[in-house]
Formats: sequence, C-alpha cells, structure tokens
Amino acid sequence: MALGFEGPGRAFNGADVIIVQSTNGQCTVGDYWAQSAGEFRLDNLLGGDDDLLDATCAVSGREIVASFKRAATSVDPLDRDMRSEGFTNTILAWGVTSDVAIVSEKTSRLQINFYAARDADATEAYVISPPLPNASEGVPGVPPAPGAPPNANGDPRDGRAATITGETTLDADRKFTLSWELAQGSVTFTMEVDGEGFMGIGIPGTDKNMHLADIIVAVADGATCEVNDYWSETFARPTPDEDIGGQDSLTAKSCEVADGHMSATFTRSLVVPDEFDREIPAQGFSLIYAFHEAPRGMQYHGNK
Repeated sequence: MALGFEGPGRAFNGADVIIVQSTNGQCTVGDYWAQSAGEFRLDNLLGGDDDLLDATCAVSGREIVASFKRAATSVDPLDRDMRSEGFTNTILAWGVTSDVAIVSEKTSRLQINFYAARDADATEAYVISPPLPNASEGVPGVPPAPGAPPNANGDPRDGRAATITGETTLDADRKFTLSWELAQGSVTFTMEVDGEGFMGIGIPGTDKNMHLADIIVAVADGATCEVNDYWSETFARPTPDEDIGGQDSLTAKSCEVADGHMSATFTRSLVVPDEFDREIPAQGFSLIYAFHEAPRGMQYHGNK
C-alpha cells in the first residue's frame, strides 16, 4: 500500500510516495520517488534521503499496519510539501502482491487537509479528487500555495534547473568511492580509489554485466592518468568508443594520481550521444564497476 503526494503532473507523474511492502509475513516502509505509475525508486538511490522517522510495520493475517513520521515541508528535491493551508493533492494506492509497480485500477486520488482539526467535519478534512483530464491540467479547487518559494536550487520534477548530489562507497577495503552531481541534463561523476592501476564504472545492458556495456575507465601511467569512454562487447578488455566509430562523450575530464591514490572526474549527458553509449535514466539505473590497484595499466581485475 502507498501514500503519495502529487506533483504538477498529477497522479504518479513526479510524486513523492511512501510505500509499504509485505513479503512472507515481514514488511518494510520506504521513501520513494515516482517518475510515473510503475516507475518507483528509493530516494536514497537518486541522491535524496530517506526522510521517514520512527517507521514501523506489522503484518497480521491479511492485515498490514504501518506508521511513520515525516516533515511537513520538503527535506530534499525528491520530497513534496504538505500544504499548511487548504488541501494537498494526495494519492492512496494498494495491491495484493509485493510488487511496487502499483496499478492505476487500485489507486484513489484525494485532496486532504492534513491540518484539519480532529473533530472537523469530513468535508473539511478531505475531498475526492475529480477525474484527471486527458492533458495533465490542474485539479479544480486546488490552487498553488500562495507565496510558496521554489527549492533553492530549482526543482527537477517541475522542469526547472536543479542539482542533486550523492556519494557511495563501492569497495571499502580499497576506499573506492563514487560521487555524482546531477544538473540540467548531465551528470558529473568523481571516482577515487587507493591504487595506481585503473578504476572504472559502467552502465550495463540487460544482462547487468560487461556484455554490451557503456564503460568509463581511468588508467594510470606512472605519475599521470587518463579517463576515457569505452564500449564492452563481452567479458574482455573494453575498446575506446573512438576506435569503433563512436565518440568520446565525456567532457570536463580530469585525472590525477599521487601517493598511491587515484582521482578522476568527468561529465556526461544523460541522453545517448552515440550508439556506444547508454542512456542514464533520471529515475535510477544499474551500475557495474571494476578496479585494480597494481600500477600496470588496464588489466584483468578478477572479482574486483
């Protein structure tokens, strides 16, 4: 089951959604972002935060009970405000399986006044939303919050310029980290690792491995290193895009190696520049990575 807060596109188009999932008698509560119906990604996988506090969930027979706390105002660009005056456009959804791809037939749209008094009349607390028109027009009777400022960096959900940042550790032993900054249709990555060999990340195909993968590799050569755009046909050494008729789609490239540590930064468009690149979808994607600490250039990395 789910509770969501609509965006300008209405329904699940750019919605902030809290989803409760139950599997084998256990359940979880998660903070999600919805690109559309059926496309849900956890906030913390998109550079946001899990903003739920004191979340609990219990399953008893066919009944699921969940509770959580959340700030009424946006904590990051992947959250939506609950209006302090009037009604908030809200979605309730449920399903009989644990799949988060909630179907529209099991969705209700409401306008809820979260600040209504406990003893308020039902009509003061909520209103059933009218059906959406074919175009994503506003729901009658729910004007924008007066004087509500946009997010400081803009709002990617509403098509304005925005910046979303994040960082993760890919390998704790070698301190292989990846950070990113998403803004205005492109993403800037920074890779760092303890070593003087090579490091790389890739966007895989349907096999989720090196088969038909778009790969970016930084290779050290003594005191210098380079980062370039590669294509991998199979489980072998990848080939630079420029050597097979493509182009190096990376911009603002830099690479440094010093004192046993490598660092590389580069920017790439989210859309596919050529046939040897893979699209980087805004709602999240699979990532592969590899590295070798020994200073012998690009070499077989085993399970690293």
